[in-house]
Amino acid sequence: MRLDVRRRVLLPCPTKQPIPGTALVGLPAEYNNRTNPPEVLAFADSRQEAAFFAWYAQDSYQDLRDRNLLHRALVAGSVGREGLSIDDLRNRLLKQWDHAGLFGEADTAESRDRKVQESILREALTDERRLSLSGVGLVTWTVKIPDDVHLPETMRTRPWNLTDAEARSLLRFLLDELRVRRAMGLPNNASAPRWDAVCLWPQQAVVREAPRRRRNVFQWSGRQSAVVTHFLRRMMAGTGLSAAEVDDASVALMQEIWRALRDRDRRHNDADRLLSSGTTNGTFRLNSRWLRIKPARTNEVWECDTCATVTSHNVRGICPRNRCPGNLRPADHQRLAENHYRFLYE
Repeated sequence: MRLDVRRRVLLPCPTKQPIPGTALVGLPAEYNNRTNPPEVLAFADSRQEAAFFAWYAQDSYQDLRDRNLLHRALVAGSVGREGLSIDDLRNRLLKQWDHAGLFGEADTAESRDRKVQESILREALTDERRLSLSGVGLVTWTVKIPDDVHLPETMRTRPWNLTDAEARSLLRFLLDELRVRRAMGLPNNASAPRWDAVCLWPQQAVVREAPRRRRNVFQWSGRQSAVVTHFLRRMMAGTGLSAAEVDDASVALMQEIWRALRDRDRRHNDADRLLSSGTTNGTFRLNSRWLRIKPARTNEVWECDTCATVTSHNVRGICPRNRCPGNLRPADHQRLAENHYRFLYE
């Protein structure tokens, strides 16, 4: 397959621009061992801006390359409805990186594993939501809910009145929010990377009670959390309850869900728990062993009609973005297919 794609970008803005234009982006699997490798041509007004562009272009190219290879690894074989674990995807991605010539001769098996895991975890923890594989509708991240998690009966009764499917969707959303907020543990194996190799921001942890000024710790059922003040509050719209009653019911529900998760985890060792113990007493993080990724199916991708957020979590059509009043609708897959970054990732 040949990807000789050349684009001309003109930016006539009279002010100085650190990145005026880019002409070509190539991917290693197609361009290795070619006589005429791809070129990127850019112009800048000063040496300082030119130096910045060189760094930016290299960093952006690596992000594009890693996401392209990750997506290729994901679709290289069949994927069940549950999706792939980090370990499953690591085995596939090793082959893609090897084919692309990204490993050095001096790389050991352990260092290769580490580099591939870093790539997967950087994508799982990225803060570039709209540019990520999930943000352009190519993949979905979710958390597998163990069969022995007993959902609180409160979820099915007033004022919530959730169906079983809605209750599980809400729980998956709440657990995946731990990943989004970086309250996730890293794999526990010999080749596991360090946190600073996969994320620029500090690792977080979650607690049931108030964090009491502990740094990088947030409360599961905090009254000021986005889940309580935005998501659950919108779920309660039309119930006729006052704002205080809605917040009380939301906090109570979050606490019951927390107890259900902890009751389940106490019956298992730490490696099999959904919430692994953090580094300080009483703190917890999502166990990455339960994280799953799979190619996005047409009926599993939703888009907000207000902020255009793309998500795989749909609970009563509420946009998960904090303070957004929009509602989710089936994603426009034709429009997503025309996304510039999605084109590069595929």
